[in-house]
Amino acid sequence: MRRMGTSPERWYIHVGPEGFDWPTNSLWRRGGEAVTIEVQGLDPDRMVVLSLKPRFAEAILVGDKTVELRRTMPKIVVPTRALLYAATPMRALLGTCIVTDVASADLAVQWREYGSRTGLLFHEFQHYFEGVDAGAALTLAHPQPFSRKIPLEDLRATPRGFRPPQSFAYVDAETGSRLMGRRSSSARRSSQSWSRSPKIVSRSCV
Repeated sequence: MRRMGTSPERWYIHVGPEGFDWPTNSLWRRGGEAVTIEVQGLDPDRMVVLSLKPRFAEAILVGDKTVELRRTMPKIVVPTRALLYAATPMRALLGTCIVTDVASADLAVQWREYGSRTGLLFHEFQHYFEGVDAGAALTLAHPQPFSRKIPLEDLRATPRGFRPPQSFAYVDAETGSRLMGRRSSSARRSSQSWSRSPKIVSRSCV
């Protein structure tokens, strides 16, 4: 089994009434309303957007699904923050979680080690990995649902637009924070625009 590397720095995630704040390397509390979660080595430079069936995105956010399987191993330093995009018919960003481990193994090992944590039935597992001999298992932790989902039409309201990935996409930290910032826009339909274009690199695993 092969795993991705980890970052040596120490970072903190601040969870307050509005959800996650972007990680910093200093402790932060606000009148006892926020809880600080320490995450060793959280990648401060970029996030990963995971495109999921709605039932899987929702299962991650309630803690029922703690492993996401992919045909292709994402090139990330763990732990890394993930944005959870629910595909058709929902088509919205629902929340975030932290990818704490990425492991590559043959399919027999994948199912034995992770099957019960994926939310998949065995025939679904077989169908998804048809034609390949190995896959990647992303271990997920600290799910944080947004107070309201961010619909695709709001996510597209960026200088270059947001295109949902077929499997996953890498986004720089600033772009990720801006996408999450669309929560307020979806609530009040703000006309605020962003001056810098997002940097998004998509990766399909089909």
